[in-house]
Formats: sequence, structure tokens, C-alpha cells
Amino acid sequence: ETKAPLFIKMFVGTELAVSKYCRYNERFSLFILSIIIIMMLYNLSLFTVTKEYFYFSYCFYLLSCLICVMWFNGYLFELFWPNSPKNNLHLFPMGFMFLGQLVFVNKMLNVKNQIPLTFYFSFILISCQIIIVVDSFLTLNVAPTLIYVLSIIQPVYLINLIVRLSIKKDKLIYIFIIGWLPIL
Repeated sequence: ETKAPLFIKMFVGTELAVSKYCRYNERFSLFILSIIIIMMLYNLSLFTVTKEYFYFSYCFYLLSCLICVMWFNGYLFELFWPNSPKNNLHLFPMGFMFLGQLVFVNKMLNVKNQIPLTFYFSFILISCQIIIVVDSFLTLNVAPTLIYVLSIIQPVYLINLIVRLSIKKDKLIYIFIIGWLPIL
């Protein structure tokens, strides 16, 4: 007995059509996971060579994306806890992804030096994200509410950074808007 919603995938069609559709989805998911792993290994090697913390923060973001994509597709469940399906109901991958995104954006845009007050505000968001991750193991039952709140506040935080750094005419913000914003 669980209070969590239960999702059952159903397909209508011939056995061949359904298996073709499932194989396509699995291949696409594995393709995305492979790209994330390759990018993570590449940036990890750059970090090892250059000792630039930026590459490490990007690897952290990619790791959080990898975990979240694996969670959405059920691979996390299959690989790490196949005998405990209740663990797949926890929202820690979402909190971890929000955390990775915020750490990466703060480091890339040098928010600490550019907009210190906004950087200190990000600590409130980081603490909420850590609570989401910890909630999965302590069952405080605040994670769903915090996920909804962060789904609204974190994009507002990013828009605030974009506007304020654009006003300052920071050159890196244009690269961020063109190259990274669609990915986030």
C-alpha cells in the first residue's frame, strides 16, 4: 500500500509495433545517456589537466542530469535497487539536478563576484535542494512542495541573472544565453 501515484504504461497496437516503439524509446534514452557520459568524461579530463573549478562544476551538473534522466527512464531503479521499488518514488534526483544546475550557473557566470547579493540568495535555494535530497532518506514529506516551489523560483533566479548581467553588459552572458540556456 502506497500513497504515491502509480503509472502503468499501456500501448495499443500489434506486438511488432509496440516492441518497435519501445526499442526506439530505449535507444533514444541510451543515446542521451551516452552523450552525457562522454561530455562528463571530457570535462573531467579538462578539469584534471587545467585544475579549473568550472569544469568540475559542469561535471557535477552533468552527473546530476545523468541521475535524473536515469530516474525518469527507470534505469536507476533497474540498476541500483531492483528489489526495492519504493526507492524510485523518492524525489532526490530532482533535488540533485536543481542543485547541480545552480552550482554550475553560479560558477559559469561568476555570480559571486558579479552580483554578490544574488549569490547569497542562492544559498537559500541550495538549502532547499539539499532538503529535497535528504528528505528522500528521512521521509520528512516536504520534497514535493519544495520541488514545486523551486520549479518556479529557480527559473526566476536564472532570468534575474540574465537581466542583471545583460544590463552590466557582461560578455559571458551572451554566450550563456545562446549556448547554455536552452540546455538548462
